[in-house]
Amino acid sequence: MAMKFAPLDIRPSAFVIGILLIILSLFMLIPLSVGSYLGEPYVNGFLKSCMCSLFVGGLLIFAYRTSSVPQLHIRTAFFLTTAAWVAISAFGALPFMLSHNVPSFSHALFESMSALTTTGISTFLNFDTTPTYILVWRGLLQWLGGVGITLMAITLLPFLRIGGMQLFATESSSHYEKLFPKISQVTKFLFWLYMGLTTLCISFLWLSGLPFIKAFCYGLSTISTSGMPMVDGSIHYLNTPYVPWVILIFMILSASPLLLLAKIFSGNISLYLQDSQVKAYLKTMIFASIITTGLMWITTHDLTVMHVKSCIFHTVSMVTTSGFHDAAFQEWASSLQIFFIFLCVIGGCTGSTSGGIKIFRFQIIYRVIKSQIYKMIFPHGVFTPVYRKKNVDTHTVYAVLTLFVLFLALYILFAIGFTLSGFSQAKSLTLSASILSNCGSHFTSFPVMNLPEHTQWLMTLGMLLGRLEFLTVLILFTPAFWRR
Repeated sequence: MAMKFAPLDIRPSAFVIGILLIILSLFMLIPLSVGSYLGEPYVNGFLKSCMCSLFVGGLLIFAYRTSSVPQLHIRTAFFLTTAAWVAISAFGALPFMLSHNVPSFSHALFESMSALTTTGISTFLNFDTTPTYILVWRGLLQWLGGVGITLMAITLLPFLRIGGMQLFATESSSHYEKLFPKISQVTKFLFWLYMGLTTLCISFLWLSGLPFIKAFCYGLSTISTSGMPMVDGSIHYLNTPYVPWVILIFMILSASPLLLLAKIFSGNISLYLQDSQVKAYLKTMIFASIITTGLMWITTHDLTVMHVKSCIFHTVSMVTTSGFHDAAFQEWASSLQIFFIFLCVIGGCTGSTSGGIKIFRFQIIYRVIKSQIYKMIFPHGVFTPVYRKKNVDTHTVYAVLTLFVLFLALYILFAIGFTLSGFSQAKSLTLSASILSNCGSHFTSFPVMNLPEHTQWLMTLGMLLGRLEFLTVLILFTPAFWRR
């Protein structure tokens, strides 16, 4: 008997997207004010973009408002997640285009999507000549994307059962109908926590010697683990010795579970350090730093204190998928670059702004393999993988394995697509991994501005798929999702 589904109700999604567009229009006032104060050209493009976002957002709220709290069922949640990300990216692209800083909408959408997904690749060729208000807008989009992905990881993905995220769901909020009140409560807490972390980062960068605007933009980029630069070259060219250390510390914090960071600020650091995912995350960075340093010594036969610092910085940048670099990364040995690609695929912790597959999924796979080995040795024994003192059921294992398989399949498909677009095989494999892991700026030594538009659209799609953990987007293209 064929399954029948009720038609998809887009009203809750349209209402929420309307609210998000209103919020986006308010954020546009910040770069508008900066550009007006500095007297930079074409800043009126932000005013037009702000009015457009405000009008469309208000129209959606007026047309789809309800007298009761809207119920967000599972299909609606899937649709809302993707639709909201696409809508915010599209309207976030308007200032780039209307201020005449990019040649086409595809360039503008690429820039907006790269920022919102915290991938960090940019179409701009010269940051030193890019208007300050554009750099501020890029920073704000990265920051908003970081908030969005963290909120999604904590509230939506556990209930959509994407990639084993149901392990992080709580019993008190196990029903989709209760999702709206939970989002309202968690959003307030996350916003102030995220805001506090951002304020600390900006303050330390400013005190380290950066001008306030640069400290502001780098703070937003660091907390969102985006790594989008605002100066030509690497952060080494900032000529401030303390800035890399400030960025390194806040990269580590930003790729940690945001809710656990509250324990640090409340003085309970032991609860943070005792978390199984955090322990694996910190161990990964320590061991990876040792391996990176070893590979550096093997390939250069020269190891100074500066080399060690650089190795540690790059390793943390890769694991957190930030993509910051403090040296001529493209000149590093190929063995180091391959190792860094592997690190960015691993990624940071779930519930953070980091990209990649995430540490906890590798922990699940390890526990499943360990359990299977024990079953082979002791056929009559009962061995169940355990994570966070919870038994990992078969559905969770399948969800995690599905995400791994999807990543591998998409990695191959996108690599083929980039090869057909004219990239070498090595560059295609590297670019595919960085796009799907949302860790881009480290691996793009070519000018994105000069790429064909179809290649930019392909990269834009890859960034969206990687940020929303693949299945959230792909499920919309299945007939069953739309079947009545």
